Amino acid sequence: MKKLIRYIDHFEEVVSSSLLITVVLLMFSQVILRYVFGKSLAWSEELAQMAFLCMVYVATALAAKQGAHIRVTAHLKYLPKLARNLLILAGNILWILFDMVVVWQGIVLVQSMIEHPMKSAALEWDMAPLFAVIPLAFALQIIRIIQQTVIAWRSGQELAVDEGDSYGA
Repeated sequence: MKKLIRYIDHFEEVVSSSLLITVVLLMFSQVILRYVFGKSLAWSEELAQMAFLCMVYVATALAAKQGAHIRVTAHLKYLPKLARNLLILAGNILWILFDMVVVWQGIVLVQSMIEHPMKSAALEWDMAPLFAVIPLAFALQIIRIIQQTVIAWRSGQELAVDEGDSYGA
């Protein structure tokens, strides 16, 4: 059970780093094939683009987990602790509402792509699973925002992150 919890807690790191390694290896092999052997693989570039897209969306959840998204917080240092926390909490609620809209619209998009399939150019793969990453990643982002807010609240930490710091630091 502890291994499962540890894996879930590091899910974004594992997936993002695996996808980054995949992108680097695909692009490196493409460069070697093209400039050393004079050949190229049409599918490797497309697969690298797909892996990069997935990596970016999963990494947004990682950034939410670490409190590393960009925020304007300079004004917060002039407010009392309770006001700072309430403003950050309000911002987190708005962020979650935005993410919920993206999840909903992402589901609508994926359903549309299932009804009217699109194929990728080189690999001829169905694009619906690729676009399913969008609502899944934003749902994961919602979970991580709530998780970090609850952890900070329970531990008595401030919800506001100092400039240059993050929750995971």
